[in-house]
Amino acid sequence: MLVSLPALFLSASVNINVDNMDEHIITIMKSSYLPTLISSPSSPTAVVARSPLILLGVSAIFNALFMYTWYFQPLECKSDWKLYSPVQDVVSYHPVKFNPGFAWDMPIYEQEPTDEVDQAWAELYQYTVSRVSKSEAMEMANRTYPMPNEEGSYLSGLDVFHQLHCLDMVRMSLHPERYPGVDHPHRKLHVAHCLGHVRQALMCAADITPISWQWNEQAQTVRRRDDVVHTCRNFEAIQDWAKERFVSISDDELKVYVNDGLE
Repeated sequence: MLVSLPALFLSASVNINVDNMDEHIITIMKSSYLPTLISSPSSPTAVVARSPLILLGVSAIFNALFMYTWYFQPLECKSDWKLYSPVQDVVSYHPVKFNPGFAWDMPIYEQEPTDEVDQAWAELYQYTVSRVSKSEAMEMANRTYPMPNEEGSYLSGLDVFHQLHCLDMVRMSLHPERYPGVDHPHRKLHVAHCLGHVRQALMCAADITPISWQWNEQAQTVRRRDDVVHTCRNFEAIQDWAKERFVSISDDELKVYVNDGLE
């Protein structure tokens, strides 16, 4: 990624690859400022005359370094308080333009329910249970259970798949004619739980992508644009991680107590 830093920071606009910005700053310090700092002045007057320029140069360097470390660091590192996830090393970001979800631009997930739509939804969250190592389990904020008959492995899963399952439950509740039993009291409790979980997930992520408003010539009014570009985690990479570690486990296997050994 290339950025152009204004003269305020680096004496002139310079295109810099932010991935190697530390090296660029060191090079600039050595070539532009250090000779001035270490050279012997011809007179005390020269020291006084140079001091404002020296201070300005050093200040510019540190301002540039601060801007880099604050602005160009990965999004998930902006906060000092972050919980460990065993998938964090494969997380990457890319721009994604959202679909408005209307007839002219409607993904399969929003279409009327069919076997194909049901299959598409099921494939989104089919890898709900994942295997993690003991060392990974010990890094996690909450204790988790060892896998039966597989020493050194523990049960886990990524909440994104739980959230997608919950959203699918809400979707199915909109079509009781296709999904019998969605109006059963127990199923309604499940849907209520799912609604709450999706709500909390949205508030937790708190997407701060700005929505734009633009003039619509056909409607002769200003309308909100929902189909804007977002910065998103690469879902496919996360799904691949879950697929590689996916485990299928029966209810009967979970009815045996085993000490987790995570002391």
